[in-house]
Amino acid sequence: MMVQMRQYSTKQALRLTAILTLVLLLGSSLALIVRKKQSLDELLRYHTRIKSNLVAMQENTRRLQKQMSDFRTQLKLDEQRHSKEVRLFQRLDQIKAAVQPTEMLVTAIETKDAASSIGFTLKLPYERYEAGVNAMGQLQTEALPLVSFNEASLSSSAGNDITITGTVLLPALPGGQP
Repeated sequence: MMVQMRQYSTKQALRLTAILTLVLLLGSSLALIVRKKQSLDELLRYHTRIKSNLVAMQENTRRLQKQMSDFRTQLKLDEQRHSKEVRLFQRLDQIKAAVQPTEMLVTAIETKDAASSIGFTLKLPYERYEAGVNAMGQLQTEALPLVSFNEASLSSSAGNDITITGTVLLPALPGGQP
């Protein structure tokens, strides 16, 4: 009888081990499935958010492209509207605002080989020398019309003024556009 009970206990222990192993596998599988479902739900939320943002980004891109197109059109209209002379005088106004001379003399506009230029002479006090030189450097780096400062001299008379001569040039570019 002892042997039978021992066999019976061993069988029950094996059954219990098998059932526990099966329950453990099922529980682990269930946990993995739940985790996978949560991951897929999160991925679906991200996908939905990206999809909704994509429409907004496409709309913003279309709006920006339209604004750029309108801006380019305005630039072309502005270039056509302004004659060479107006552009030269606008650059002279920029020079006057940047350098802030006490006196400014301007020569007549000269046109040679489809390029236009205008000469100028500036007088500024010696105290403004550093600010004037910095402004001149900045003006020479800007685009058309080109600014060229030809000469700077210090007067030895009373007041110690600095005299600067230069030219504003609007060259003829290929395609006939200045």
